[in-house]
Amino acid sequence: MKKDEFDSLFEESYGNLIHNDSKDDGLDYHNSWMEVKKQIKSIEKRRRRNSLLRNVSVVLISMFIGALVFTNIGDTKAFYPFYQSLRELPGEITSIIFKNQENSGIAVKTPPPPGENTNNNSDITEKVISTDNLEEIGNNLDFIFTPFSYIPKDYEFKNADLYIMQGQDNSSKVRFEFSKGEKSLWVTMTVLGNDSTVGSGANNANVAEVSLEHGKGYFTSSSDGSSKLEFLKGNVHVNILGDLEEEDLIHFANNM
Repeated sequence: MKKDEFDSLFEESYGNLIHNDSKDDGLDYHNSWMEVKKQIKSIEKRRRRNSLLRNVSVVLISMFIGALVFTNIGDTKAFYPFYQSLRELPGEITSIIFKNQENSGIAVKTPPPPGENTNNNSDITEKVISTDNLEEIGNNLDFIFTPFSYIPKDYEFKNADLYIMQGQDNSSKVRFEFSKGEKSLWVTMTVLGNDSTVGSGANNANVAEVSLEHGKGYFTSSSDGSSKLEFLKGNVHVNILGDLEEEDLIHFANNM
C-alpha cells in the first residue's frame, strides 16, 4: 500500500471515530493529528534529504576514486618505450641490449666497425656520405646534433660517415672518427626506430654498469687495450669505441 493511500484511510477512519464519539471531552483530536502528521512529514522530509545527500556523497566519492584509478592506469600505459639492460648468457657471456618497444616504424642497420654492436633489423643502406664539415653533418641528420663541447686530450676530429637508408632523406645513423697519431676513436650515434633492438656480447669479467649524468651506461674493456662505452641519450643509442680509460670515456660521454 502506498503512503498516500495509507494516510487517506487513516484520516477517514480517525474522522469517523471522532464523529461517532458521543462523549466528546472537548479536545480537538483532528487538529492534534494534523500537528502529528506535520511533524511526521517533516521527519520524512529530513530523512529523504539526508538519504539524497548520502547518495550524492557516494557518487562523488566513487567518481573521485574512479578518476584516481583510471589516472594511474593511464600513467602506467604511458610507459617510456626505450630501455637498456644486461643479460647473462651461457658460456660466461653478457649480452648488452638496447631496445625501442614501440611497434612498427623505421629500423636501422649498417655495417659496424670492429667491436661495435649489430642491429637485428633489415633496412638496407642506400648511400654513405663522408664529410669533415660539422655543419653539413647537422643538416643531414634525422635527429638534433649538438657539436662536441669536449674531445679527449690530443684527439682531433677527422671525419664523419652519414648512413642514408632506403626511403629516407636524412641519416638516422652517423659515425664520427677522431684520431691521435695511430690511435682512433669512434663515436657512433644511431636512432632507435620503433620496435628495433641493438645488442652486443662480451665476457662477463669485462663488462660493468656505470653511472652517467643522464642515466646509466655499460663499459666494456678488451684484452687488446681498447674499450667501449654504450648508453642511450633519448632515443639515440651512443657507442664510443677506442683506446681510452674508463674515466676518460665517462667524461667524454657526460659532455655530449
